[in-house]
Amino acid sequence: MSNLVTLRHLFQIKVSLHEARPPIWRRLLVTDTLSLASFHQVLQIAMGWENYHEHQFIYHHEVIGDLDPFSRFTWAAEQKTRLRDLLKYEGDWLTYEYDFGCSWLHDITLEQILTYDLKRAPLYCKAGRRACPPENCGGAWGFEALLDAYTHPQHPDYQDILQLLPDKFDPSHFDRHQVNYRLRQLKLNYL
Repeated sequence: MSNLVTLRHLFQIKVSLHEARPPIWRRLLVTDTLSLASFHQVLQIAMGWENYHEHQFIYHHEVIGDLDPFSRFTWAAEQKTRLRDLLKYEGDWLTYEYDFGCSWLHDITLEQILTYDLKRAPLYCKAGRRACPPENCGGAWGFEALLDAYTHPQHPDYQDILQLLPDKFDPSHFDRHQVNYRLRQLKLNYL
């Protein structure tokens, strides 16, 4: 057994949905020992996705994900790679892509490295802005078109759009408390 002690830290991370206008973002506290596979689950909850599609992480042009069985980066790499392996300094970043058809790119930036505190939850959403786009809406461009139709009841696609959206959809709404409730339900291995 090694005498090496590995200290854990909390990362304050900002996740921004690329090309979303107005901006859609989340500010999260996560343990630095979280695997990318577990971080994927956290991102799904924090952003409001339903985990219907495949995903990948992109770090300095290297792809780590569960998609391509012929790639040298596999699901196993996603299980073994921890956030601390990629994000080492404040300002470091990586990209998370969800739903390759819509190509939702998420810019993930390490804002702060904090001392791990046992009194603090290892997963926590500090803040966020705006609702997540609905699944299968066509990416950033499709979401903009959807919002345009949604905000104009005379738009020819208005009734069709209402069928796609959840009841009482409010694009400006973000419920941090609901996200934190769902994060507390996750059973993850923090190492």
